[in-house]
Amino acid sequence: MGQILMGQTLMNQSFTYWAITATAVIFLSWMTMLSARKFRGAEKYLCTDCRFNDPISCQKIDRPYALLCTSYRTVKKTTEAATKQK
Repeated sequence: MGQILMGQTLMNQSFTYWAITATAVIFLSWMTMLSARKFRGAEKYLCTDCRFNDPISCQKIDRPYALLCTSYRTVKKTTEAATKQK
């Protein structure tokens, strides 16, 4: 009788483990898809509103059609920052 209870407990623990794991995988997959949709360069070229959007300031190969750039800075944010500093 003790072995049967122990086997059922083990099955319950195994089910709980896999249920939690499956829930976590589904949630993290959903979050990844959501963040990929809201990615900064997913819908437009970054160069169109970049502070460095001229051939002298930006020597990157992807320019002017970059969808991902480590040097990207928006013109709007820099003007807002300059206004706040004054």
